[in-house]
Amino acid sequence: LLSVMSDQTVILCTDVPPPQLPAVLRTLTDIQVIIDPLDAGAMTGMLRRRFTGWDGVWPADCDPARLSPALIDVAMTRSADAERAISVLTRLHQTPTLGMQRSSTPRVAPFATLDGYGEAKSWGLQLAADIASYKAGNLPWSDVDDGALLAGPPGTGKTTFVQSLAEYIGCSFTATSYADWQSSGSGHLGDVTKKIAKIFSEAAEETPSIVFIDEIDTLPTRSGNAASQDWWNAIVNALLEQVDGACRPDGVVVIAACNAPQRLDPALVRSGRLDRTFHIALPDESALKSIFSSYLNDLVSDADISTVATALAGTISGADVARIARDTRKRARHERRPVVGADLMAAAFPPDRRPQAMQWRVAIHEAGHAVASMAMGNLPSSISIMATASTEGHVRFSTSIGDGTLDDVMRSLVPVLAGRAAELSILGAASAGAGGGLQSDLGVATSMLAALDGLAGLGTRLRISESADGAFVETQLRRLHAEATFLVWLHRAAIIDLATIVMTARVLGEDALKRFAAEHGYAPNAVEPIDNDNMGELA
Repeated sequence: LLSVMSDQTVILCTDVPPPQLPAVLRTLTDIQVIIDPLDAGAMTGMLRRRFTGWDGVWPADCDPARLSPALIDVAMTRSADAERAISVLTRLHQTPTLGMQRSSTPRVAPFATLDGYGEAKSWGLQLAADIASYKAGNLPWSDVDDGALLAGPPGTGKTTFVQSLAEYIGCSFTATSYADWQSSGSGHLGDVTKKIAKIFSEAAEETPSIVFIDEIDTLPTRSGNAASQDWWNAIVNALLEQVDGACRPDGVVVIAACNAPQRLDPALVRSGRLDRTFHIALPDESALKSIFSSYLNDLVSDADISTVATALAGTISGADVARIARDTRKRARHERRPVVGADLMAAAFPPDRRPQAMQWRVAIHEAGHAVASMAMGNLPSSISIMATASTEGHVRFSTSIGDGTLDDVMRSLVPVLAGRAAELSILGAASAGAGGGLQSDLGVATSMLAALDGLAGLGTRLRISESADGAFVETQLRRLHAEATFLVWLHRAAIIDLATIVMTARVLGEDALKRFAAEHGYAPNAVEPIDNDNMGELA
């Protein structure tokens, strides 16, 4: 194969996930195309292109992903019209030996290799073990955890997680959503609820099985006042009937995914239904290292991967990692040489086109956060002046607030305000970088102080209220900013030193920050250990 690739164009087709291909093939590949299973929309489009003038739709009860592509091609070519093609393919769909592919689940990375899923992965491994025991007759289904909700932002791999789990367990897998139900039949309410019942009925015929409901937060709560509330109530009720563990047949696991779990009807997440919620965040530093390593195995050093993972932790998804890895290999391939660390850096961090003065301001701002945190006994885990979609730079640090007393919370806010104080004290003026919304430094401090006064009973009143005393918040902000300014003046030299270092390195991890802390008198044994389960980020 390698000899052929040296002077010809080669297209390699495989069902093996890209990370599992030999490193040499991944390096030599110019373009990777992931082909998803056909769906009803794709079939409708093909029919309309093949048979000019036809304006129908592909029947919703015929899953094209279970048809052989070769047979689809033959039916399209030999049929005189769209109706004939649909008739042929529908019959093939009902004849497993001729047309059906038994599993419509695309191959994904092995479940055991998935990173960044935390407690959800532990739950999945336990579920697999329990289902194996159930199949062996050693465990009643009533003891199997058969309902869960995955919540998190888009791009965090929730669908991939469930697909991979189904392959790991070796069970059938059905993915569905409200859009799938609504597109069935005529789209009337009766057809929608029948589609929901049909999905669970078919899953019960192929146990053990997993039913995956994507974007379940499309369904509003029944106590809301959404338009067409009666419509939504009927659909939610139909779904509740199917996901209820007491009514559901043994062997059927239900997993749902959403971005906004707070929007769900409480009955969906009560015990016996989707009674476990796992929050899937964007990969942290450790998970990013593992994901990058799986894509760039033996091509880039661990040190270079660590630098990138430190800078991008919590800001990119697994899909973004795949894109960066492709760009890394492409850069080396076009120059006909092996991949080096500089290729990864160039792909992950495009050239910084911000003016030098702005980069220096960002460095001073982030160094102010970091040194103030060190001076107060808390070592940050990283500092970066890399611009991302949401920040110009950041410091990752522990957000632990001790016992949660008023003094503990106030103390934790001083490093938050030290970035702005460093700009003001060292550069002569503060920029808008510390403001600009609820996620900014001032936004975080304001929100915490408002919560102290309105919701925690630690401000000017004991009465709990959604609103806060503005005068209390403003007074405390000014007092804490003054403390941060005083701290910056005391540690001005260290802040400038750290800003100078990070201007060259762009990113520093925990080891580098430990060395800096020791060299500047912030002794390691005086620094409280980082609470890795409670990490925050300062922009």
